[in-house]
Amino acid sequence: MTAIRYLDLRDDCIASPTPYDVAIVGGMMLWPRPEDEEVRRRALHAVIFEQIYLQGNFPQPEMIEERRQLRDMILSVPQVTDFESNVKAGFRRGLIAGAILNDALPKQAGDSPRKMQPVKQTIADRFGISVSLIDGKIWPGYKCVAPYWATYIRRGRQSDHAPIPCARTDLGQFLIEAIDLSNQAKSQRGHHSPQAAILPPGTIIEVPKTVDFSPVLYPKRTAARAALAALRRSTQDD
Repeated sequence: MTAIRYLDLRDDCIASPTPYDVAIVGGMMLWPRPEDEEVRRRALHAVIFEQIYLQGNFPQPEMIEERRQLRDMILSVPQVTDFESNVKAGFRRGLIAGAILNDALPKQAGDSPRKMQPVKQTIADRFGISVSLIDGKIWPGYKCVAPYWATYIRRGRQSDHAPIPCARTDLGQFLIEAIDLSNQAKSQRGHHSPQAAILPPGTIIEVPKTVDFSPVLYPKRTAARAALAALRRSTQDD
């Protein structure tokens, strides 16, 4: 049985989401294959550099030699813009995989999943590619993140400067919707398909079970706990 892969998300990433948390999800969506690990790692390093150093949250060296070392480090760190061609390629493949899953899943309760091959043919025609390309390269490599891309598609057009897959403050809701589609894909069997599910268990890159979704599911309760904690801290300070 294939070992389940998980997104490298912090347990409290929903309560205090950062651009890096969003980039972890987006990076895996763009480059989910094992052979993509290096470009994904370098892209995340570029995000760290952009968010920390360019915002001024970086210790400024005083010694000349330290400044030289910092300059060399800056020059060696990839820039986000260095990955534009990789992003475009991954974005296109991801959209295709997401569109396949989105079209295959039932649109309402009581409907049956559609046959996968006709769905793939429709998507192939839409994107101007062959079904053999989908079956040979795109679907095998990107079906593991198809629920995330299907969620991206269902959420509609994002603003021009929004990160993939969503704004930082929308991360919790995005992941909840993606988990719902993942569960549907794992429980729905393709029409006349020999497989037990559209995406059998172990196929999808999962959200860690330790991630705390209570800030989204129970916002009032979470706010009350935060207020109580702040009150306790202020009492202790007094």
